[in-house]
Amino acid sequence: MTDLIVLRKRKDGESPRGAAWKSSAPFTEVEGDTVFVSEYYLQNPKQVMGKITGTSTMYGRGGMNVEPDTSRPLSEQIADAFQRIKDAADAEGMAFKPEANASPAKREGGEKHDTLTGGAVPSELDEGSLFVDDGVIYAKEYGVGQPAKVAQKNRDRAKRLIKLRDVARDVLRLQGQEWDGEGTGPWADAQKALNREYD
Repeated sequence: MTDLIVLRKRKDGESPRGAAWKSSAPFTEVEGDTVFVSEYYLQNPKQVMGKITGTSTMYGRGGMNVEPDTSRPLSEQIADAFQRIKDAADAEGMAFKPEANASPAKREGGEKHDTLTGGAVPSELDEGSLFVDDGVIYAKEYGVGQPAKVAQKNRDRAKRLIKLRDVARDVLRLQGQEWDGEGTGPWADAQKALNREYD
């Protein structure tokens, strides 16, 4: 049994809201056993991909299990559950929609620089990762590049570390490619670049 938890980062100054889920509450399942489940599932039973049942534990009855719904593929059930989460977020005004043309942010040199759109953000980076574009350090937030808050005295060092990370990624990517064993590996040039950056 697995819980899939979808969380949304709050905007600055935004109060917590949305469906309650932190507390557990008693639930009497079909066989008469009382089990404790998240209050979210009591209010949203359709979000359970199956039927809640009681089960035995090493301490006796009182455990919880979910019998799968085999009438439809699990992938379809999960897709429908995520759609319900999205619809609820839209209805409560909680959907996050990054603006393609957000208000300009001040560039390091004082001039203005438009916030990057999603197409300019390296797709291989995880959420929250830093990257450099045109000499400016950005953080990937909700798939969009936002100017990162890096102290002036740390910016040069941060840029060097980001470059080192990117070159190391290139080495690992190239090492994963097929190689016929002839000559030097396809990662040789990237390895030299990594050595230069590291030195």
